[in-house]
Amino acid sequence: MLAMICRSFFRTWFFGLSVLASFGFWNPSYAGSPVGSGNTITADPPVSRPAAKFGGPTKVQLFDNLEFNNFNPQNFAYTPPEFTPPTAPNSPRPWAKVILVCDINVTSGVQYDRTARMTIGNTVVYIGTTSEPTPKLGPSWHIERDLTEYSNLLMSAQPGEINIGNLINGTYTGVIYASAYLLFYPYTQGSGEQAPVVADLVYPLPGTADGSYTLQSNMSTLSLTFSVPRQVESIPTTVARVYLDVFAQSQYQDEFWYSNVSDDLAQQLNQYGGTSFREVEVNIDGQVAGFAPVYPWIYTGGIDPYLWAPIPGVQALNFVPYRVDLSPFAVLLSDGNSHTISLNVYNANNYFLASANLLVYLNYNSSSLTGGVTVTGDYQPALDIQENIHQIKGYPNGTIGTRSTRHLTVQGYIVVSPTEKLVTTVEQDASFSNDQRFVVSATHYEQDILQVTKLTTKSTYQDLNTDPGKKSSTLLSVKDLSYPLTADIVQTFKSDGSGQQKTTVDRGYVVDQQGDWLPEIGLPLQVAPYTSHLSNVVNAVDTQLFNSSFQITGNQGQASSQTYSFDATAPYQHYLHTIKAANSVVTYDHEEGSAP
Repeated sequence: MLAMICRSFFRTWFFGLSVLASFGFWNPSYAGSPVGSGNTITADPPVSRPAAKFGGPTKVQLFDNLEFNNFNPQNFAYTPPEFTPPTAPNSPRPWAKVILVCDINVTSGVQYDRTARMTIGNTVVYIGTTSEPTPKLGPSWHIERDLTEYSNLLMSAQPGEINIGNLINGTYTGVIYASAYLLFYPYTQGSGEQAPVVADLVYPLPGTADGSYTLQSNMSTLSLTFSVPRQVESIPTTVARVYLDVFAQSQYQDEFWYSNVSDDLAQQLNQYGGTSFREVEVNIDGQVAGFAPVYPWIYTGGIDPYLWAPIPGVQALNFVPYRVDLSPFAVLLSDGNSHTISLNVYNANNYFLASANLLVYLNYNSSSLTGGVTVTGDYQPALDIQENIHQIKGYPNGTIGTRSTRHLTVQGYIVVSPTEKLVTTVEQDASFSNDQRFVVSATHYEQDILQVTKLTTKSTYQDLNTDPGKKSSTLLSVKDLSYPLTADIVQTFKSDGSGQQKTTVDRGYVVDQQGDWLPEIGLPLQVAPYTSHLSNVVNAVDTQLFNSSFQITGNQGQASSQTYSFDATAPYQHYLHTIKAANSVVTYDHEEGSAP
């Protein structure tokens, strides 16, 4: 059963427990162009800055060169910069933009990829993973996040924490260091600059300094009980819009959930169970409110570390949350009573690390609302699993296909007067497919994965007015999201037990939007008809070599690339950045346009 034994090695390598090879090859320092360097690099754009004419930023250091050599989180204190307080709760905040900047590096040596989480006021402001070092290279990288939406949180002093749990011993020697600061760009009324729309209230889930909660199975739930105040500084308020930003990070047996199989086949295929389908379910007061797809992140130690050096996988260093629009529940959440929002991961199989931020936007000078909310469609995803695995000379071969489609409509309405009603409708249409092929013999183990997650969200805002002389209006926005993943993994073994593993991975993050309003922030606001296209694609191939003890002895044929592109109309925007690497060194770097 040589193939089965080596498949165990493959799973062990997945989790970074085998002896890492001495990679070599890289020049960690470069000036100007990264071509010729092996240092970590991504094509992701920086956060765009306001025009210089509106004033330069104020820098607030959060921490500097913190050392992570154990599993103890590091605390820091946040103090806001000096600013002129807003004259009223609904006045513009003092900043046109707030940007989190974080620089991380790992010393050369041997180390796992590690999860990094940062909170301010128990609110997650960054989640990602680290790049793996080698005995000859300590990689460094740069991270930015737009925190403008959290301006109300940042107007007062808050405790902070960053957690990058790390193991240092005789084998694992890479020490992690991190520095971070905030850039506050000023906003001046009357300058012609548009004031940003920011959340009035932020409720973090789970609301702890660590900022995360482990979801072990379907039954594990992350929840928060909260109430929205009926007035702020004596001004009556109601809920205008509300969103939940969800992070669901796969770990342990769920780290490569897209490669998992049905429980009845797990043992003979030497895979983990729970099927290859995962999804985040969101509820309000026990009522289904929406769902979020899970992105198939692969960390820099995943499958084959050579794949991700120097170009890591899509978002591996800086996760992008999925935003669930819960605005149809505005009337329900405006009643001043306590409500419970909760989430769980469908088919979680040990385990997911979950975090979320609930962002609430308020209507001011609005004291009472009547209306309601209705939810129709598929409360649970329906799975269709087709198994075609059969034995050939004592080894399992064949295919497994997993399908799921789901439609959910959440509609909320507000009665403004006997003749006027405001209706917000969020429709989610999801499709998921995962096809796996297994070719197994005494000297060969091959697993091919083709997966596509798609989600179309249609958000409609209607002002329905039957009063004579008044007109009804409808605003529409459509967002199409796609997470394509292809992974081909082929292991071959020689008679002495040594062998090789060739892996090819293609992953994408693609979002297309069009409409005449922007439902993701603030109050309903009509804009010029627009379209936008965002594509972030990483392709990687490598063959790693191992000896009869399953220790990695080297690699060959490494090549990778990343292309990040963004195009939009109204206003016109264009950004394109392409990088390529071969033999773990950057060979091409081209950037054009301005950061979105």
